[in-house]
Amino acid sequence: MVRIAEIKDMRNVYKLICELEQQRLPYAQFISIYKDQLENPWYFCFVAEINGEIVGILNLRIENQLRHVQKVAEITEFVVKDGFRSLGIGKRLFKMAFELAKENYCVQLESSCHKNWNDVHHFYDKAGMEETSYKFIKSISYTALNL
Repeated sequence: MVRIAEIKDMRNVYKLICELEQQRLPYAQFISIYKDQLENPWYFCFVAEINGEIVGILNLRIENQLRHVQKVAEITEFVVKDGFRSLGIGKRLFKMAFELAKENYCVQLESSCHKNWNDVHHFYDKAGMEETSYKFIKSISYTALNL
């Protein structure tokens, strides 16, 4: 079953996000952001559940963008738990996100992922997405400020 995430899903969503990022993230900050996003009408967190276990999530943000002069939907996080991949869970989550983007009159659905995640690139290709841009990042360190 795929559904909208709830507050009760917080711990399981956290675990999957940590799996996605391959690191343990600060839980207190995660809680704050998760709660804010659940209350924000332009964020949508979908969870896939099998026998009461959350095995996948897709987080979607919808926003008006100046360069499109319309709304765009962006997949910000997307992960299916190891051991549950290739079962169609990702396809169901993606379809839900795509349908929601259409319902909200978005001109496109976009996502970015790590350049070495070839299996994810293949998934997006099969889903009909095109590789049209590069994403550049520059990390900012706050260790000197003790944040």
